[in-house]
Amino acid sequence: AVPAQRRADGPLPSPGDFVQMVRDRAVAVLSGTGAARTDGELARSCELAVRIALSCVAAPPADGAVADLVRGALHRQPVQDRVG
Repeated sequence: AVPAQRRADGPLPSPGDFVQMVRDRAVAVLSGTGAARTDGELARSCELAVRIALSCVAAPPADGAVADLVRGALHRQPVQDRVG
């Protein structure tokens, strides 16, 4: 499938709208995995990851450790076995 693309002649989304679009797409993808987090927790985590990633575009970390920044900002949740 070809991903939907923005029209080249259309306006760019505002920064807030862009964060919301990326967050909503990430939540949609991750919620299909049977994640144990509630939708609110998942949305918060996705938005935080998006905001950290965007900040790294403007001011990249010296060692390129974006993943470490995201992991450090999010609390680790124990993985729960799914019965099915």
